[in-house]
Amino acid sequence: MVIGAGLAGVSTAYYLTRHGVAPVVLEKDEVGAEQSSRAWGFVRQQERDPIELPLMMASNALWRDLQSELDADLEFTMSGNLGIARHPHQLEAYRRWQAVGDAHGLETRLVSADEVRELLPGIRGEWSGGLLTPSDGHASPPKTTAAYAAAARRGGASIETGCASLSIDVREGRVRGVRTEKGYLATERVVCAAGAWSSRVLRPVGIRLPQLRVRASVGVTQPTGTLVPVASWTPEIAFRQRPDGAVVAARFDHADHDLSLTSLLEARSFLPTFRSTHERVHFHLGALFLRDLADRALPRCVGRDRARRWAVGVARTDRRSPEHALRTLKQLFDGARDLTLADCWSCYMDITPDMLPVLGAAPGIEGLTIATGLSGHGFAMAPIVGKVSADSALGEDPGFDLDAFSVARW
Repeated sequence: MVIGAGLAGVSTAYYLTRHGVAPVVLEKDEVGAEQSSRAWGFVRQQERDPIELPLMMASNALWRDLQSELDADLEFTMSGNLGIARHPHQLEAYRRWQAVGDAHGLETRLVSADEVRELLPGIRGEWSGGLLTPSDGHASPPKTTAAYAAAARRGGASIETGCASLSIDVREGRVRGVRTEKGYLATERVVCAAGAWSSRVLRPVGIRLPQLRVRASVGVTQPTGTLVPVASWTPEIAFRQRPDGAVVAARFDHADHDLSLTSLLEARSFLPTFRSTHERVHFHLGALFLRDLADRALPRCVGRDRARRWAVGVARTDRRSPEHALRTLKQLFDGARDLTLADCWSCYMDITPDMLPVLGAAPGIEGLTIATGLSGHGFAMAPIVGKVSADSALGEDPGFDLDAFSVARW
């Protein structure tokens, strides 16, 4: 069983079918209904944590052949990724990270302000330079999620939508089955790929996963002529241009956190993270806090089923953030002056205290594998996360030391 039909879940299911296994994927909503189909779309190795970088480099290698492997148009474009520095201290930070890339054999190079203007013709403003990773790229989140799900089904996987997992049945230290809202399913192996809901799935079996959700908003313009040939980010916004000419833009300096009771309970674990990002994360107290409080206070027999009470669904769209990103884009490019937002959306990104994923076997529970906590990096890392999770679930060598990603680190 795989719990969750986001990208982590359906990619795991696909790679399980490559081993000759036909998994059942349980999803409380629809395939990719939350974060997976609403990601920014960057396939980026640049600026990854050194611990995460080898996984991301392996994922990038898989991306290069993924369209033919999945027999689908993913809109994957290896355009490179350009991080642009406005001030010398930002360029120095890129210089330090270049040493990390060099140590792992990743081609990156510092570029001058003049080269920034060559890579992004028409860009305005004063720049100190930037960092270019030529092998980075971007792709379509909804198309990629749908393609993995379709390929998993072709391989024999069954994806049960509208079927929430209520609890994992663990007895005598091993997985025995999954209780769902449609009945009990016996199994000896479970992969928890429940995204932002993973901590709630794991808590009843005695696994503590400190996990919070950050709400990010994205906007897309109507199609236009070539404006940004290289996927890029400035200290303020990130932007890329799709093959159809539409420009995807999002604020890089802004995210929202809807406070919940969990926020308070996990505050100590996340304090260092919030201290380092306090200028970018904005806190909101509202209905989510009351919903979380009710979920913990109400007995199972009262009101909606607990799994359904978790399902707050897609984050409400806040147009202010995409509109701000578009205004910034217009300040950068004359060619963007007449662009308007054709669409915008928001999503919840699940984050861990160290912003690193949780991967591999769950300690003390035979048959349970975890694939969650992607912290906004899940889209780019989906191929390798699915591959190593499938290997780990089957007891095979994933090809990476996953100790640094174990849930036991907390």
